[in-house]
Amino acid sequence: MELHFQREYQGVRGNFTFCSGAPLKRKFKITLIVLALCLVLGAAGYYFLLDASPPQDADLMPTRLQIPDEENAFYRLELAATELKWPADDAGREHIWDLCEGEAWDEDFARDLLSQNAKTLEHFQRALACPHLQVPEIKSNNDLLPYLKGCFKTLIRLRRPANG
Repeated sequence: MELHFQREYQGVRGNFTFCSGAPLKRKFKITLIVLALCLVLGAAGYYFLLDASPPQDADLMPTRLQIPDEENAFYRLELAATELKWPADDAGREHIWDLCEGEAWDEDFARDLLSQNAKTLEHFQRALACPHLQVPEIKSNNDLLPYLKGCFKTLIRLRRPANG
């Protein structure tokens, strides 16, 4: 059996009671248990929240080939796009669509169209003979892709008129 002694002190501000014995030891033990529990939970949280190291993916990164312009079909196709000659009016574009779909074949119109685009066809044949096709490298997200502008213009020129 443990005895607890209380001492009372009279001070300027009032009476104070200090307990000795078990109650102080119990508070100390509870504090140690709470601190140990916080330490264990903190260590467990740190362990489970650690991120795994990133996988080795260097072999998956794309690499650009160093292709000379003579072997790159892109530059030949770009030249072909600049040389391409299409009728400016809607009737001429409609006539081209009719030729492509086989609705109304016009030998003279087809011959004229092919003769006007002889250089385009030559560049296209050279592009087909090239072993590689690689577009210019994009250096940043702000780079414009001027080679797509010509393609879109050609597609817009080739589209059917809205009334057809």
